[in-house]
Amino acid sequence: MKKLVKVQGEKKEVCFSVIRGGDIKSHKDRGTIPFSLNAEVRDVFSGSHVLGGLIGNAYSKKETWGPRRIEDDDLKITIATDTIVLGKGDLVKELPDIKKMQGRTDREIIGYTFKDCLQSKGINNDAFYDFALRLKGNVSGTLAMQLLDKRTGKTSTIAYRVNGLKPACYAESPDGSIHIASETNQLTRFGFPFIYEIKPGEMLTIDDDGFEKIQLTNPERYLCVFEGAYFQKPTSIFMLNGNPIRFSDGRFSHGDITVKEFRKRLGAKLVETYPELRSLDAVTPIPFSGNGVTLGVADAAGIPIIVSLEKNPDAPRTFQMTDPLERAVETHVKFDVNIGSLQDMNIGAGDDSIVYGGITKGGLPAYLETKTNALGLIKGAAGAKKVTLFISYPPIHFPCISSFDRYKELSAYGLWTKSIKGINKDLERRVEELDDARYQTLRGLREVVDSCSFSNDCNVCMACANGDYPPDINRSHIPDDLKRHIDEARTYLDT
Repeated sequence: MKKLVKVQGEKKEVCFSVIRGGDIKSHKDRGTIPFSLNAEVRDVFSGSHVLGGLIGNAYSKKETWGPRRIEDDDLKITIATDTIVLGKGDLVKELPDIKKMQGRTDREIIGYTFKDCLQSKGINNDAFYDFALRLKGNVSGTLAMQLLDKRTGKTSTIAYRVNGLKPACYAESPDGSIHIASETNQLTRFGFPFIYEIKPGEMLTIDDDGFEKIQLTNPERYLCVFEGAYFQKPTSIFMLNGNPIRFSDGRFSHGDITVKEFRKRLGAKLVETYPELRSLDAVTPIPFSGNGVTLGVADAAGIPIIVSLEKNPDAPRTFQMTDPLERAVETHVKFDVNIGSLQDMNIGAGDDSIVYGGITKGGLPAYLETKTNALGLIKGAAGAKKVTLFISYPPIHFPCISSFDRYKELSAYGLWTKSIKGINKDLERRVEELDDARYQTLRGLREVVDSCSFSNDCNVCMACANGDYPPDINRSHIPDDLKRHIDEARTYLDT
């Protein structure tokens, strides 16, 4: 009998709760969302074999945190998602319960879609296949649901990885309990002997009768490279690629690399591309996502690392905040500075990427400038004489599939006709606190990806840098003018 399931997605600063024998134990991550599932889970799953989990949206405080509960006389569904819903209209128009939705959030749309499939076909594999077909092309990511059939009292936990763009994995402990997570670091800390990938298109179902894996669809395997450059925890494995992680006598034995090692390789590639980085006095990271690339530059260039900024551990990610006032407040409490730590030095500052145009001036979107604030502290209170910003990821010309509505606000939108040298100069002109800029080149990123063993068996998505979106993404969701710009830009970016 499966006694315990954990669902966790730490990369979005969430928490989880565990049910064992009717008692609920909660763990809260030191992130931005102090949320416990006690009230939700106690009511639904008292004394069950399953756990509850949360994969929330950490970018807007206007979102309702935690799972969405959908209920009628026969069914109760609690759903948590790490997903992107592209075709909201395509999914919603098929739903008879559309008037019951409160805000048409991703969780609501997916949850009501699942409920409609169960009601029309029963709780069986036919309903699961119908659900997968409805989501195909309209949803990307991974979701977890807990289902209570009120007619029988049976509960089950379901995890489904729609495609391979976002990570998902699981482990089975010696007592037979199943543990599900978005990233491997959530499972390695428990010392499980094996960790397995949830394959793209695969659904896991866990109930008192056992554990089953069902391959509902067979999407082409694509890995989001930006997940490794920014989102994922540095101690996670960048890509499982269908192979289990095996641990033996405390030794890590797997053919692939951690996210931290991937980021270090991006830093080493920057030094290869820009040899002048070797002449810096020292490098300093813009924490935390700039740590890996800074280590890579320091190792490859043979120069020291000096920590000039300390990040407030409770500060949220700000790059997708759309409220200028909210972003202003959060940005200015994000970093503390070690005064005088870089006095009169020629410094390289490392960061992962520049997504939106928030650090720019001159008519571009006036989002609050996290990096401008960081660079101002490095050059101001820390005392640096000169600052070169090196960036592990290439210029972001195009939107992720999660944000087609904000593509004109991207930091490098419309700059694809310029060379990488021209884009570097453009950034230098627009950021007062910056002396030099060094973006990763698209070729450099490809070479780093090719150096990883997963590249032999896996396609990668770098659509935000090159406009090449995975084929299983429904292009009808892309605005027409953006499609034209993508086609135009790729003639430049492919050269």
